[in-house]
Amino acid sequence: MTIRYPLPVQFIMGLNDSGLEIIEPKPGRQPQIILSGTCSYHVHLTPGKFRLRKIWLSGKAEDQHLAKGPAPLVNYIADPDSHSHALAKAMDLVRADGRRCFNRPGRILQTRRDLIYERLKDIPGLRVPATIRIEPKHPHDFVRAATEARLRFPVIVRLAGDHGGVSTVRVDSVANWVAIHTVAWGGRAVYMTEFFDYADPDGLYRKYRIVMIDGKPVLRHVIIGDQWLLHRSKRITNPEAEQEEIHRLKNFEREMLPKIASTLAEIHRRLDLNFFGIDCHVAENGMMTLFEANATMNTLHNEPSPNRWDEPCARIRGLLEAALEKHVRSQMQ
Repeated sequence: MTIRYPLPVQFIMGLNDSGLEIIEPKPGRQPQIILSGTCSYHVHLTPGKFRLRKIWLSGKAEDQHLAKGPAPLVNYIADPDSHSHALAKAMDLVRADGRRCFNRPGRILQTRRDLIYERLKDIPGLRVPATIRIEPKHPHDFVRAATEARLRFPVIVRLAGDHGGVSTVRVDSVANWVAIHTVAWGGRAVYMTEFFDYADPDGLYRKYRIVMIDGKPVLRHVIIGDQWLLHRSKRITNPEAEQEEIHRLKNFEREMLPKIASTLAEIHRRLDLNFFGIDCHVAENGMMTLFEANATMNTLHNEPSPNRWDEPCARIRGLLEAALEKHVRSQMQ
C-alpha cells in the first residue's frame, strides 16, 4: 500500500477525572482549552506531515460510545493520576481496534510514581527513591503510612497529578510533619518519596531531562540551581551555568551517554513506551538518581529562538515524527 503525506492518524485525547480543564481567553479570538495530562507535542509537529483526527474521551467513569476511523491510533493521554478514567476507556478502544497503539494507554497507567519505583528499583546504575501512594483522611495517616513503609527522612510529599513542583513539600524529621498542612491534600491522593540529596561536589544541583523516542535518548536540557526543588524558573542564569549547559548538551552522546546507555535501555525496555521523558540527576561516574519517568513532560515547548535548546528540540521533533511515521506505516500495511 502506498501512503502519501499527510499521514492519517487518530489521536486519543482525554479530559481529566475532575471534568474540569483550563480555558484561556484570547483577545479577538475563540478561547483556547488548555488540556492537562497530555504528551504536549502535537502542536509542534511539522504542518502537513500528519492529518490528525481526534477521538475525545470524557473524564467520567461511565461508558462512552466512540466512533473510530481506520487510521492508526496514537494515545495522547499521559497522566495516570489525573486521567485514570479516560485511560481505561482508551484501553478498551485500543483493544477493540486490535492493532498496536503508539504509547499504549495500559503502559501509561503503569507510570504512577509508586509503580515506577517498584518497576525500576533494581536496575543497576539507577537509584530510585522509595515511593508510596496514599489517600489520607487524617494527618495521622501520613505518619502511619511512612512508618509502615519504613520511609527514611527527609520525605517529599506531593499531590498526585500535580507537576512543576507545585503542591510539594519536604518533611525533614518526625517533628516536622506539620509541614504537610502547607499542601491542600484533603480529598486528594498523595505521593510520599524518600529524599536523596543529589548535590554535586560544588554544592549545586543539576537536573537532567532525557527524552526517549523509540529507545533513542536525547538530552533536552540541564537545569542547574542552588536548591533541590529544581524547575525552569529556579535555574541559575549566570554565564558559567549557561556555558556548562551548552557544553553538556553538545557533548552528551560523547561524554555522558556511554556511562548511562545500558541503564536507559533497561528503563525503556521495562516501560515499553514509544515516547516519554526521564528527569534525573547523573553523577560523574554515571550513577543516575531518578526523579520521574513518564510521558507527561513538556519536551518541545521552547523559548524564543535562537537559543541553546533549538538543536535538542529539533532532534526530538525529528525523531518523534520518524517514530510516528514508522508507526502509521506499519499499522496500515
